[in-house]
Amino acid sequence: MESYKLRWIYPLVFTILSAILFYYSQKFAGIMLTIVGLCLLWVATLSLGKSFALMPKADRLVMAGIYSKIRHPVYVGLSLISLGWLILIPDLLMAVFAFLIITSSIIRACLEEKVLIKKFGKRYLRYKKKTLL
Repeated sequence: MESYKLRWIYPLVFTILSAILFYYSQKFAGIMLTIVGLCLLWVATLSLGKSFALMPKADRLVMAGIYSKIRHPVYVGLSLISLGWLILIPDLLMAVFAFLIITSSIIRACLEEKVLIKKFGKRYLRYKKKTLL
């Protein structure tokens, strides 16, 4: 299966799991963080289109839509979702899960930036200065 077809799996799985957590929890802050994270994840996934990949690659530089404001909205979204889930289920296992998601997102963003800098050079560095995270 081509990696761009897998792009729907991340947001779909996180949406389903979030819906289950919402059903069992009434913690507003956790629900709001999760919803914001899901929105970022879905919008970023749609914006990426066929540029989505499991491993960092540089076919094209996506700078439109949400990517005009945030460099790594998929990773920010996943991190917000995991923090929201931690508020919804405040236990050690969820804390470990959130830590792993956030840490892996930071690592992936760093690896991705190296690939993008190598491929797009100054163009990417100019883009990086104009965006958050």
